Formats: sequence, structure tokens, C-alpha cells
Amino acid sequence: MKRKFLVLVVLFLVFNLYSATNRVDKSLVEKIKNAGDSKIYKNSDALIIDDIASTQVEKDGSFVSDNYMLVKILTDRGKKDFSSQRFPYHKRYNKVEVLFARVIHSDGTFENVEKKNIKDQTMAETQKMNIFEDNFREVRVEFPALKVGDAIEMKIKMHSKPLLKNNYSDISLLQSFTPVKNVKIELKIDKKLPLNYVVKNGKLKLEKTEDGKYIVYQWTGSDIKPFKKEMGMISPYDMGLKLIVSTFRNWKELSRYGAELNRGKIDKTPEMVKIVKELIKGKKTEKEKILAIFRYISQKIRYMGSSMDVGAFVEPHKASYTFTKQYGVCRDKSILMIAMLKIAGIEADDVLINVSHKTDIEVPTIFFEHAIVGVKLKNGKYVYMDPTLELSSDFGEAYMSGKYVLHLVEKGKDIRKIQIFPPEKSMGYIKAESKVNEKGELESDFSIEGKGTYDLIMRQIGKRFPGKMQTFIWNKILQSLQQGTVVEKAEYGNPEDLAKPYKIKIKIKAPNFFEKLGNYYLMKIPEGKSTADIYFSLVVYNLTRLNKRMYPVNMTSPLGSKIEETITIPPFYEIKAFPDSFEFRKTPVYLSVKITKIDKNKIKFVRVYKQYKSIFSPEDYSVLKEALLKMDKFNKSFIILEREVKK
Repeated sequence: MKRKFLVLVVLFLVFNLYSATNRVDKSLVEKIKNAGDSKIYKNSDALIIDDIASTQVEKDGSFVSDNYMLVKILTDRGKKDFSSQRFPYHKRYNKVEVLFARVIHSDGTFENVEKKNIKDQTMAETQKMNIFEDNFREVRVEFPALKVGDAIEMKIKMHSKPLLKNNYSDISLLQSFTPVKNVKIELKIDKKLPLNYVVKNGKLKLEKTEDGKYIVYQWTGSDIKPFKKEMGMISPYDMGLKLIVSTFRNWKELSRYGAELNRGKIDKTPEMVKIVKELIKGKKTEKEKILAIFRYISQKIRYMGSSMDVGAFVEPHKASYTFTKQYGVCRDKSILMIAMLKIAGIEADDVLINVSHKTDIEVPTIFFEHAIVGVKLKNGKYVYMDPTLELSSDFGEAYMSGKYVLHLVEKGKDIRKIQIFPPEKSMGYIKAESKVNEKGELESDFSIEGKGTYDLIMRQIGKRFPGKMQTFIWNKILQSLQQGTVVEKAEYGNPEDLAKPYKIKIKIKAPNFFEKLGNYYLMKIPEGKSTADIYFSLVVYNLTRLNKRMYPVNMTSPLGSKIEETITIPPFYEIKAFPDSFEFRKTPVYLSVKITKIDKNKIKFVRVYKQYKSIFSPEDYSVLKEALLKMDKFNKSFIILEREVKK
């Protein structure tokens, strides 16, 4: 009996010891419980209870950063979003450690993330492209035990060498689609490093103290509201509460430092010289030579995209290395293009740009997403080209309209704004010959081609959905014209042949295009809904479903389209009336519709659309909706026909 009692006591003690070591402190349980739930945060999938970053920066710009996060899961979607966390880094500059990661259950028990669920691997983007580039890596932390009502708690330490020696910069985005209860950013920086900082799109409380050779800055905030998701909305980086810090005094200084990274990289090999000579052979104009080199690099050198915000400031490989390997990140491709242009006697700069969001110019930072090439023409002007766009046939990219760019040159250049391009640079042209027979069946032959961004969109669709796949899509799109519409014949150009215009030719047939009303027949303008206008069908109509918008919407670039359609009716019908023409001109939208009667049996329909901005504010969006309402009213009108009475 005594032995059995002793065994029970030991088991009891072991069980309680085990339970104690697998339970978090009661105060943390209460904190998670009292933070709130899905009743309070009705439209949120998770709640960030604590987001705390502490960074110590040394004189040479190297730093160590501890990042702590406590997140409560409110829905199944939140569970999916937070069940895996990734931390991109560059092997030459960074080292990432997971100090701890665990799932805390609502009863206070917890489960540590096992080692097998913490993976240090090649970045996902390079894996998908079957490219081995071991410098671009990520630490991925998986939380397989996560359930709704649980919380994840983790702390990550990052050791970093400076990308640019004796300097430090950072951008902390503190507002997104998840509410945040508490945020704290502590920056302990060597006194010899001057610090510029700015808080944008909100307020943070700042406390500044001294600690020996360091100045300690501490920014805090609480109850940061989340954004609501809207289709096509601009990046949270452009709207969210954020802190920007930098030791750079001005953009020229940063430009010079960036140029230093390129020193010795713009080299050449006999094979490069040979290829350049072959590319420009027979090319008479400056533009022809530039495009020949650009197209070689955009199509022959594979682009290895990376999701690192500072990816554009990573030191590039030598041009000869990228030329030999036949792949590279944006910076590698830009350096190679500059080197090959130099062989051809053409000057060019390595240029940095932000594509998905605007650049904050108040404080100079290294945070650029992308590298492009600024080609200096003989007239002294620059044309900006993106050699990562393998389907771009244009001489300069319209998507860069109005964006800020930083040239990396030895003497240093200030940040500058690219001109705003007119929509005429990126127009789509749709021509249609349509006729309706006596049975009321519509037959229409139309062609589509474009230039600039419009052409790029067409080529991207053409490559992604070749042949029959694209015909299937057209059959879906054309149902908005008339149920039962079918594609009878289709011809598609080669989207990868950049030397030739990309063109689509389609022949369609639609039944029941007449509607009888007493002695009259009603018929709509076939292209009144802009069905064949790819941008209008796939972008404009999709992005304008909401009556109003809370946030600005990304409309791609200044862009436009023109539809010209000739409509022929049967010989025994007379055109009695047709919808009124109209013109809408209100910044930033132009829309005009003109209908003219050519002869007894023919009508010509011309519709022109232009948008003069890439980003539409909620006010601009209201203007666009106003224009589309006029278009919708027009589409509800009919051509009125009367059948001649046979004598």
C-alpha cells in the first residue's frame, strides 16, 4: 500500500510539474483574454496585441534587432494567415535567429514550435523559378497546432551588416489589415550617427534619452485601426501609419553611396562585345540600338524576383557574371544592360524606383523595391526602361509615370520625379465591322492592338492564356454582349515577338440581336459596352463595382482606348433613330461617344476613353463613376429600325 501510494504521489508531482512547465504566466493569459475578441473586432481575422521592435545600431551601421510579436487568432482566415510566418534576408548581410515561437491556447497551455517547423531555406520566389541563388533566403516558421482563439508568440533576432557602411535606415509600417493594440519601436543608435526621422499618416509618442555612447529613441502607439480591403486599393505603405528613420543627410549622399556598390561591376567580356555588335548590326538609329540590347536582356536573361524591400540596394553581381549565368535580380539585369549599352557607345545610369507604392521623399532611405535603367539620349534627355519586363515592346515604360527615381552616380544626384505621361502613350485601338441579318443575327469582325501599357497587358494575357485558352476567355467575356455569343474564328499574334505589333483578330456570331416592338425593331450598339476593349472589360468594370471608395484605387497608368465600329443593317430596314452622342470631360477622365449615320443602312460608332492618372483618389473615382453612369445610360438606349413594307 505504501509503495502504491508513493507511486501515485510521484506521478501526481510529475504531472503537476509537467503542467506547470507547459503553462504560461497567468498575467499573459489574462492579457490575451482581455485584449478583445471577434465580437469587438467584428471585421478582423486576428488581433496584434503587441508589436515590439528593439534595435541597437553601431557606428559602422551594423545593427542587431529583436522583434517580438503576440497575435490572437479570431477567425479561420486569421488562422490561415498567421499559421506560417516568413522572414526574408540576404545571406551576405543578415543572420536570422528564432529565439522562441509558440502557440498559446486559451486555457493557458502552450506548445513550442518544433525545430522541424522552423526552416531556413532558399527564398520561395527563386525556388519557383528553379534557380539556385543561396544568398536570397528566408526563415519560415510554421504553427501547425494553431486554432481559432489561440495566440502565437514569437521573438526573432536579426544581426545585420550595413548595406552602406556607416549608415542606417529603416521603415516601419505599423498599420495594415489587422488591428494593433500596442506598438513600440526602440532605436538605440550611436551618438556619432545623425538621425533623421518622420512619422507619417498618424501619430506616435516619442521619448528620447541617452545611454552612454548611445541615444535611445522610443516611439509608442496604441489602438491602431485596420484598413478594410477594397479591390484594387493602393498599398498600405502609402496610407498606413509608419515611421521612417535614416542617417543619410540627403539623397545625393545616398546616390553616391549606391554608385560605390557598382564600382567594378560594369565590365565586359569578348563574348559580350561580340553579342552587342551582332545586336546593333544594321541598326541605324539610337532608338533601334537601345531596343535591340533591351530586348536581348529582357528576354534572354531570366529575372529572379525577390520580395526584399531593400532588394534594389543589394550589391549587384558583375555584368559578366550575370551574362554568363543568364539570370539575375533586377539590379543585376540593370547593370548588364548598362554594360552592354556602354559597349555600343550609349550612356546609362543605374536607377532605383518603387513600383508597388510611392517613395517618401522627406527622409532619404535605402528602401527601394526595384532597379531600372535610365538611358541618356543624345539630346540629353533620359528614357527609363525596365529590363525585367520580358514582354515590353515600348521605348520607356508608362507605368513609371509621375514616380520618383534615384540615379546612382559617383557625383551624386538628387531624387527626381519622372514626367507624367499622357494617356496617348498607352492606347488600345479596337476596330469592328458588324452587320445584322434579317433573322436578327449579329456577325462581327473586330481587331485589337495597342501601344505602351495597353500593349503590355495584351501580351501578358496572350502569353499566360495561349490559343484555345484565350478563346475560352473571350467566349466568357462576350456573353455580356449577348447570351449565346460564340467565337467563330480567332487569330492571335506572337506576344514574345517584340519587333512586331501584337494583334488579335476575332470573328463572332450572336443570336437574337433584334427586339420587336410593334412595327419597330430595337437594336443595341454591339460595342456599346466596350466588350472588345480588354482594359475596359477586365480592369475598369471590375474596379468600379463599388458605389464609393474609402481608399485610392490603382488604375495601372495613364491610359486610354478608342473603339471604331461600323454597323450594317439589312437592306429592308430603315434607321429611324439612334442614341444621342455625348462628351464627358472632367479631371482625370475623358469619355466621348459619337454616332453618325453614314447612309440608309450604316451607322458609325466611335467611343474614346482616356484616364490621366495612375492613382485615382476617392474623389477621382466618383468622377469615373459619373462618366460610366453616362455610358450605362447610353447602353440602355437603342437603335430604332422600321421594316419597309413590301409593295
